[in-house]
Amino acid sequence: MTAERSEFANSGNTGNISIAIDGPAGAGKSTIAKEISKRLSITYVDTGAMYRAVGLKAMRMGIDPADVRRVVPMLDGTNVSIEYIDGVQHVLLDGEDVSQLLRTQETYCGYCSLNFSNVN
Repeated sequence: MTAERSEFANSGNTGNISIAIDGPAGAGKSTIAKEISKRLSITYVDTGAMYRAVGLKAMRMGIDPADVRRVVPMLDGTNVSIEYIDGVQHVLLDGEDVSQLLRTQETYCGYCSLNFSNVN
């Protein structure tokens, strides 16, 4: 894999690649994704954490994360981004580092309630 990594990393195409890994909780998706991104010299993005940040904002605003009619308008004023600090990814919600808060049971429950499948 090292030769392939070097070839890919030096190709100049690393800025436009997206890889999605799906599977059940606890299957090792993040572990695999981090290793792939390391080997290919591409940025790893924890989209699950970003999604949980949206649930956190909804809860902070007193919005039920399951209430799509209220969550969707909230998104217009929401900025979720990532930043690497000392090689560790941090999730910023409207400029605040909320990385540690995203792993709590309360935030996880809010994340589980988010459902955008019926949004047009």
